Amino acid sequence: MSNVKYWVFRKHESLKEIWQFKTKAGCLSDKQAEAVLQRLASTDLTAEEVIESSLRKNCKNYRPLLEVQGKYGKSLTLSLGENPWYTARVEEF
Repeated sequence: MSNVKYWVFRKHESLKEIWQFKTKAGCLSDKQAEAVLQRLASTDLTAEEVIESSLRKNCKNYRPLLEVQGKYGKSLTLSLGENPWYTARVEEF
């Protein structure tokens, strides 16, 4: 029997994992997983930080707090935030 692929979302504080959720990989595209990470991270930001992170990058008050960093390849891993920080990774179970 072959393993099933899942998107695994995790929230970390420093080096400690404090939360995890998984859903079948076929239920979310890479772009949708990025949007989920942004939504999760926005719950830890102030209203002002959310707005400033939504501005165009060339605007004076822009802040990269909701920029998703991706590592694409055999094992896709997305990350976002500083502390707390979030990751999403496709894993087989």
